[in-house]
Amino acid sequence: MTRVVDIVLATFNGARFLSEQLASIEAQTYRDWRLIVRDDGSTDGTPAIIEAFAQRHGDRVRVLRDGRGRLGACANFAAVLEASDAPYFMFCDQDDVWLPEKIADLLRSLHEIERQQDGATPILVHSDLIVVNEELRVLHPSFWRYARLLNPAAPRRPAGPILRNFVIGCASIGNAALRQAALPIPAEAVMHDWWIALVAANLGKIVEHEGPTILYRQHSSNEVGAKSRHIFAVLSQILCAPSTAMEEVRLNIEKARRQAAAFEKIHKTALNPHLNVILAEFIHLPSSTFWKRKSFLIRYNAWPDYWLPSAALWLFL
Repeated sequence: MTRVVDIVLATFNGARFLSEQLASIEAQTYRDWRLIVRDDGSTDGTPAIIEAFAQRHGDRVRVLRDGRGRLGACANFAAVLEASDAPYFMFCDQDDVWLPEKIADLLRSLHEIERQQDGATPILVHSDLIVVNEELRVLHPSFWRYARLLNPAAPRRPAGPILRNFVIGCASIGNAALRQAALPIPAEAVMHDWWIALVAANLGKIVEHEGPTILYRQHSSNEVGAKSRHIFAVLSQILCAPSTAMEEVRLNIEKARRQAAAFEKIHKTALNPHLNVILAEFIHLPSSTFWKRKSFLIRYNAWPDYWLPSAALWLFL
């Protein structure tokens, strides 16, 4: 039976928190969903939790057993997304808790955008997150502000997602047109949500939903997680391990460059000429002159919303 929303869940050794996440899906006020889940070779109780949940919900849960072994987070999510065929899809992490109105709120926002767009337009709607600790105590009411990730009042820049991801997959919803445009997710993709954001920003539309929809749990096993980007926290990280901090920025830029090259190769003919120019220059920045590298952010207005990430990018481009 086809559902309106496919919830795309990728798991790996998530038994500690998975039951709470699944309970929050069960508690959603919007009921027309299907859960598609693939476990990435867990050695804890994760598979048993998934099987028990699937038995309770019958055809509302599809467990993928493809025998492909350990894929890693990005490829695991890609594999589950490939199994989705509903009109809309939502990524789901194994350790968070969804607020009861999450599906209903994000779907309502997406429908509002769809009414203004062509039916074939890839659309991504994403929301803020409430940062919580392992016991779900609030650390910060806004992940966007906590991580200096996104200023909702700032204009979206076409070149922005090329350099830095500002979409958290577990707080987003996409339509079938976006899924079709984004698949297959290439091996060069840094993470599934960054790739999806890159596709939506340049082939369709990204919209911010007002307010958080998720409790974003922070713990020692987070694949990515929330890091405070307050100036004092960042300076502390730099002063404690300057070489590590610098190498991390360099590595992130190189990953973004490889991802951009894959994006250009796949979607070049569908992009406007201006964006092709931006992509080509970014891909070949390492061989460019000093001043051409340093002026890239200015010439293409590709600055992140906050000055500290902008300064880091400028220094290492």
